[in-house]
Amino acid sequence: MKSKNNLTLKVESFNTLIKELHEIQKNNPKQTHINKETKNNKISLLIDFFKEKHTQKKRNSNLIKVSFFDFISGIKGLYEECYTLRYKNAQNIFKEHINKIQFTAFELMEHDFRENTHSNILQYLFNYDVLPFGSNLLSNFLTDNSDTSISELILKNQYEIVREYPTKNGRIDVLILDRKNKFIIVIENKLLAKVAIHHTDENDNIKTQLDEYYEFISSRFEGYKKMFVLLSLKNNIENISSDFITKYYSDLLPLLEKIKSDNKILKDYIELLKTITSNHFVDKNWMLSINKKLKHNEKINSLNTIEVAQQYLLSI
Repeated sequence: MKSKNNLTLKVESFNTLIKELHEIQKNNPKQTHINKETKNNKISLLIDFFKEKHTQKKRNSNLIKVSFFDFISGIKGLYEECYTLRYKNAQNIFKEHINKIQFTAFELMEHDFRENTHSNILQYLFNYDVLPFGSNLLSNFLTDNSDTSISELILKNQYEIVREYPTKNGRIDVLILDRKNKFIIVIENKLLAKVAIHHTDENDNIKTQLDEYYEFISSRFEGYKKMFVLLSLKNNIENISSDFITKYYSDLLPLLEKIKSDNKILKDYIELLKTITSNHFVDKNWMLSINKKLKHNEKINSLNTIEVAQQYLLSI
């Protein structure tokens, strides 16, 4: 930076300049012509220094503002471009695949996640008097976890299926009982619900409904072969009794798909299990609402919404 008298002031010499001005004032109180000129030159340097710094500060401030707003504008433009491409892609995917969204009667009646509904269907599907494949389905479903003798006894078709079998402190969802061949199977259905804790003793030992069912059936049916099953939708059940084995609806689905039958309830139930056991489970009504927006070019809130919807369609 240059002053009117072509002297240059560096930032690092600022403190030196101030000291020199003090020295001039101290040593030359009479202010001779030479000293006045020297002093004025140095003061001019000081004034120019502050002027330049002020201008530079304003310039840098404006530069920062312009750069920031340019950055935000660029990001916004990039998002809008990406949104448009994704939106058009989703429109094409929905147009081609929307027919995959099919509702079962259970879903339309809002029974897709009701445990009682699923227990009733299991009672129906395992009933050999109603369906010729009933006992085979039950045997195959339990084969991996039961001893061979129980699987063989099931195929004799002499069992009965009881819903809501009463115990001392509760009701067993599905009880399969063969009094002649002396075996009993307890199925506790926990589609989404948790295992109920009945009480905790003085040693903090937890006693659940499963423990009570086991004790009740063991004492009531002595001499019977027994099997206790906890049936669940997901692998997230806590407080499972060691006396119970865990089976999942995803274990049942492939067995149902292998059955060659035109039974409408069976077919509808297969479609329901495909939906609720899917790793990409999405509300079908929500999917229809997304489809409606895409058809009418209505705005969808986020790219993530578009991505989730089209990925679900491609997965089914």
